[in-house]
Amino acid sequence: MGSRVNRILEKLFLALGASLQLCLGSVSDDIIRELLPMADIYENRACYRKALELYERILENYPDATLIPLVKFRLAKNYQLQGKYEEAFRRYKELSQTLPTDVSSALLTMGADLMTLKRYNEAVEVYSFFRETYPTNEAIPFVLFNLAQCKVYIYLDKGGKKLLDEAIDHLETLIINFPSHYLIPSAFDELRYIWQISYME
Repeated sequence: MGSRVNRILEKLFLALGASLQLCLGSVSDDIIRELLPMADIYENRACYRKALELYERILENYPDATLIPLVKFRLAKNYQLQGKYEEAFRRYKELSQTLPTDVSSALLTMGADLMTLKRYNEAVEVYSFFRETYPTNEAIPFVLFNLAQCKVYIYLDKGGKKLLDEAIDHLETLIINFPSHYLIPSAFDELRYIWQISYME
């Protein structure tokens, strides 16, 4: 019953916004602000497809609203919640300069998720984009450390001495550029491990 009511409210808000958009530009944003909590409800209930459909209808009805970048971000986040990381990453990249704070945070979460899932190649892609796009972000030490770990894991699975060289470079950059960071002891431990497996090769 509640879901049906939500869908009816969505249609009413969308119809109202579309009819008033021609008269008042700010009305679109007001309608979007009313619709986004409905998307929250869907996502909190793991009804990701319903939330995604709502985002898509908002984008279709209010393409010129000032809140559209936020809606696009929420849409990308929806794909991430569904585990569709490739599509989410593609959309985050499009928003990387428009919403740098939100996107950078989302990319860090995505990278960690991919590492947990042992999808290290994809994690490398995400972290590499983060490093290139946000070089002064305070999370760069974590990104460097995680890049190194990902490349070691890929090496252990598939080989490739170049991966170890790249991992060493990431760790040395971390140590040199952030000497007082709390990850430094772990970085040295990782370097020792890399030297050990390199020696055994």
